[in-house]
Amino acid sequence: MKYLLILNPGSRAGRGRKRWKFWTEGMKRAGADFEPVVTRDLGHARQLATEAPGFDVVVAVGGDGTINAVLAGLADAPAAERRMGVLYAGTSPDFCRFHSIPTDPAAALQVLLDGLATKVDVASIGFQNAGGPATSWFGCGCNIGLGAKTADIANRLRRFTGDTAGTAMALLCAIATVRRFDAEILLDGRRMELRGVNHVAVLKNPWIASGLRLSVDRSPDDGLLTVVTVSGRSRTGMLALLPAFYAGSAVNAEGVFTGSCRRFSMRTERPVSVEFDGDSHGGLPVSIELHARRLDLICGTRGPASPEGTAP
Repeated sequence: MKYLLILNPGSRAGRGRKRWKFWTEGMKRAGADFEPVVTRDLGHARQLATEAPGFDVVVAVGGDGTINAVLAGLADAPAAERRMGVLYAGTSPDFCRFHSIPTDPAAALQVLLDGLATKVDVASIGFQNAGGPATSWFGCGCNIGLGAKTADIANRLRRFTGDTAGTAMALLCAIATVRRFDAEILLDGRRMELRGVNHVAVLKNPWIASGLRLSVDRSPDDGLLTVVTVSGRSRTGMLALLPAFYAGSAVNAEGVFTGSCRRFSMRTERPVSVEFDGDSHGGLPVSIELHARRLDLICGTRGPASPEGTAP
């Protein structure tokens, strides 16, 4: 088994580098055949994962952005039959939590070396960026409306405030500034007109970000996405809904629609930003398709992931 370690020097605002030595020395002690490569940027990480000649396992060593880039690179080339591993060095481990990947450094390394893999779902996404139409993949979720603004602010704040506080502050700023919009969506071809939309989430993972979650029945390989729309709420009404998002019960609130699908598309008459897997990525129109069991992921046994330990 030969491992390619794709290391992001910017994860946790650079603090993730403190774990690199721990992991590489641990792999040496275990006699693992591996090669570490430091990425120039996330596009480089995706390219490395797509190509990865001679490697059996491609490992994302970083946070959500690194995970998404490696996932996208492997999903671009499924015929290569490479496995994906994760050594987490980020701030909001929703992907790890959903897939039972430990965030404790020693436990994560042991899961990687054990090599127990399972096939999990990923979603392809088409969207608009500054250069025109673009495509990518996600493993957690896509947020349309408040999500992109929240991600942009939170990614700047977290290095100073921590994950939970930074995301909460960013979400408050987004609620105060992002306007509602009208939209047309298609769920597996079924057309819906939405008026006064506050937010739309298309989720593979019931954890949205930093403690925000929804009580929906999703598993990593069930072949479905969850769509949640929030409409008709004032800014005060959105603030009142926040505790329910942290408790998971927002799906039962007034003005909230929840459904499941394999294909989703959305368009609006005015520009609306799009976020997926923790970073903003352009805007609408967007089209999303679930690809069942496309990714071979090393994730150990099912059950709750280990809580995050202290970084070495």
